[in-house]
Amino acid sequence: SLAGSYQAYQAIFQRYGIISGSDSDHMIDVAAGFAYFSGCLPLGHRVGILTPSGGAGAWLADQCEAQGLSVPELDRSTRDQIDVKLPAYGTSRNPVDVTAQVIFELGYAPVLEIMAASPEIDAILVAGSLAHPTYVERDLEALMRLGQAIKKPVVFCAYTRAHPRAVELLAQAGFPCLENMSNAARAIKAMADYQTFLEEFDPADDKPPARTQTLATLDPDIPIYTEHAAKEMLSQLKIPCPPGRLVTSAEEAAAAAAAFNKPVALKVQSAQIPHKSEVGGVALNLVGTDQVASGYEAMMNQTSIRAPTAKIDGIRVEPMAPPGTELIVGIHRDPDFGLLLSIGSGGVLVEVVNDLVTTPLPVNPRQAHRLLNQLHCRPLLGGVRGRAPADIDALVELLVRISDFALANALALDTLDLNPVIVHDCGLGVTVSDALIGTRSSDPSSSMT
Repeated sequence: SLAGSYQAYQAIFQRYGIISGSDSDHMIDVAAGFAYFSGCLPLGHRVGILTPSGGAGAWLADQCEAQGLSVPELDRSTRDQIDVKLPAYGTSRNPVDVTAQVIFELGYAPVLEIMAASPEIDAILVAGSLAHPTYVERDLEALMRLGQAIKKPVVFCAYTRAHPRAVELLAQAGFPCLENMSNAARAIKAMADYQTFLEEFDPADDKPPARTQTLATLDPDIPIYTEHAAKEMLSQLKIPCPPGRLVTSAEEAAAAAAAFNKPVALKVQSAQIPHKSEVGGVALNLVGTDQVASGYEAMMNQTSIRAPTAKIDGIRVEPMAPPGTELIVGIHRDPDFGLLLSIGSGGVLVEVVNDLVTTPLPVNPRQAHRLLNQLHCRPLLGGVRGRAPADIDALVELLVRISDFALANALALDTLDLNPVIVHDCGLGVTVSDALIGTRSSDPSSSMT
């Protein structure tokens, strides 16, 4: 299947802003962030780091980067204000290493206040020892004032075991104190992601499209739609599939190829052969009637040997599609959440590269764009190393139409696999190169009710 249960849960969580926890400590630390800052979530993923230890600052910066946060250099005005408070061996670049000397003499508050005003950061992580409450006690009045004034999340993180009194005093000032640097970064990331979710979420997105009579209605009594049958149905929805002919003799194959007048592909059609290439059931770039006819005979011979019990409907002849970026698009039915749409790196890479993202239906254009932006292969679609950008608009339209088709056939559909979908250069559209549809009657455990 395209996605297992974990991917299904992740898809639902992401769609509805649910945060998953890896363990109890992670969940508690993230919850602490929301408990303190639910009213002033970070407006982006840029983090400022304040620390008296250069090593701790670098460590925390690495954790931020690992969680998808950025640690940008602070603006010149902010740095100038900080620099006058630092010894020569401190740095205001970000992480801001104020050195232990500044903490001893001034405390955390003065530099923290300056950093909070910077337009270059959305949240602040403060890494310190906190093994003794002395410096927090001395700084408490200023920290309490800042806790009321700062409109950005500020999370303290102890790189030693924090003294309970230090944790208590920071809480009074309005700042959580964590003891796990990774969780501190993850808490900021979770809050920033949730803010993005709140800005983008529209309950109307879950409203199914207006139900119109569809020309593409699945027959629930047909367990498997072969590639030919699936493409004939999808073409009714103006989903771009190559024209093709189903033939049952070498002569018919040659005639079909001659009519297309370009290199063709031959693909065996059988509900019992979902993976055609594994039984010699695919031949590509055949040119001329003689090559096509001999290719037909060879294919029928190979499939009869490798799949002797399979019922062969015939061989589909279709023109070769132009080159492009290969993706997989599919629908599968999750037992808990129903129909889900997935997209990822396609062709032979689907089983090799873990690049697949999933979302519940329906999918509108905005959600389709968001889904594509999560793919590891997304830069390929934008054009790299001299390649032209791909036709993203056509791909988005395909995802929306597949979503609409799935919802219109929700009672009957079990799986739909389009692999590969070839995304051509911008303006040239997409091509569904292979397709397979399974109805719920193909799954003995499913019920049509």
